[in-house]
Amino acid sequence: MNDISGLEKPEPESSSNKNNTQLEDIFDLLISDFKKKNHGFVFKEDKFISIGESNIRIVLPEAGFSSFFFRPFVHLGKDSGDETSLSILCFKAGSDYLKSIQQILPGYTEKKNRDVPFFTRRGITMSVGRESNTVSLLNKDKGVAFFLFDDISNLPYYESGSPFKNILQWWFENRDSSMIHSASIAFDGMALLIAGRGGSGKSSTALSCIMNGMEYLGDDYIVVNGEKKFSVSSVYNSIKLTSDSLKKFSGINKNIINPSFTKNEKGVAFLSEIKKFAMARSASLKGVILPEISGFDHSSFSRISSSECFRSLAPSTIFQHIGRRKNISKFIAQLTKHLPCYKLKAGRDPELISEIVKSIFKE
Repeated sequence: MNDISGLEKPEPESSSNKNNTQLEDIFDLLISDFKKKNHGFVFKEDKFISIGESNIRIVLPEAGFSSFFFRPFVHLGKDSGDETSLSILCFKAGSDYLKSIQQILPGYTEKKNRDVPFFTRRGITMSVGRESNTVSLLNKDKGVAFFLFDDISNLPYYESGSPFKNILQWWFENRDSSMIHSASIAFDGMALLIAGRGGSGKSSTALSCIMNGMEYLGDDYIVVNGEKKFSVSSVYNSIKLTSDSLKKFSGINKNIINPSFTKNEKGVAFLSEIKKFAMARSASLKGVILPEISGFDHSSFSRISSSECFRSLAPSTIFQHIGRRKNISKFIAQLTKHLPCYKLKAGRDPELISEIVKSIFKE
């Protein structure tokens, strides 16, 4: 592989051009290495998906890797005939090679810095995963991204449920679209977001709904498009559940791919593999629900203000987003301003929860 040890750390966007950014050089070196190692971009394991208006090609490094990287997208799979707008190149790199790239990024070697090292300039964005030992890099102008990793067996559980999350967040970030941290379900061609902080009941509410005739759009991350008339597009068919939620929905246990998950983790299942659940690719967005576990059998809902909805939806999305968080905040402000927002007091009975959510759809 090419030696990148001589590259300097990039300067911030607002700095002078004296020490020009090296992200372009990193991108060019990765393209060169990828072509040498893989004889171009032709792979037996090429996969094609469609998210909203974007046709995306996932180029996998080895036969068999699709069971990890493509599984969450299988419901979005499509033929290769259409022109792709984004190619994501998976690159299995050695730990030394990864480290040489990671250390170029400002902030990576500062152990006290809890934030994810991130840099962007001239349409190229890059960040590293400390825990997962990965590098994500997107050249938005060229429509090419890299996901570099050391060992697929060492990737944390959340990577299996939502691979390429950072890349997709950057790709869908513009004036009238954003990748939102929220669950979403659909009914009769309409969709609702189920939003809130972790542990608020997003996943269990979504699961209650799809167990009772609604369609599944996503659990943690979905793409929202529009300015005043919004639509939502599915990204992943995975769902992440706590041990308490799995006790409530015991029928999902046999589908959990990491049954020995720790108390600080969640169990991951792929709902497209469960025949009784219906998947949706997109739907017209009609409102936002903020669930709250009531502890009672019955469920109820009430209308809330856009500002209250914003205070619940924005922080979790901003926290999950690596990079330009100010843009995300503006988008969510527009979203909550133009959509009706509801507080759902979710009881213990999944069927009653779904009936209440159907009542919200009818509004």
